[in-house]
Amino acid sequence: MKLDEQETVVVWGRTDEVVRIYSTVPAHIRKIAGNQFTTVVKNDGESIEAVVPKEHFNPMRGFKPKKREMTPEQREAATRRLREARERKAEA
Repeated sequence: MKLDEQETVVVWGRTDEVVRIYSTVPAHIRKIAGNQFTTVVKNDGESIEAVVPKEHFNPMRGFKPKKREMTPEQREAATRRLREARERKAEA
């Protein structure tokens, strides 16, 4: 498909629970098809139609990243590292 014929359309209805996406851009097709929250309605290799729950898509930035799941120990270690980094920065 020619470059000037490729498009991606995102339909965000205010009362809908999902975002509808249609694309003929190969890079977008791969990203849409590979997203864990996407339900593919149609994918013929040259275009894709999919729906995504609104809570997993930002109309200005695209797909929202998956939230990191941490154990309480991992959370405490991350808190300690951040606190130490802030203290080092304040001393400098």
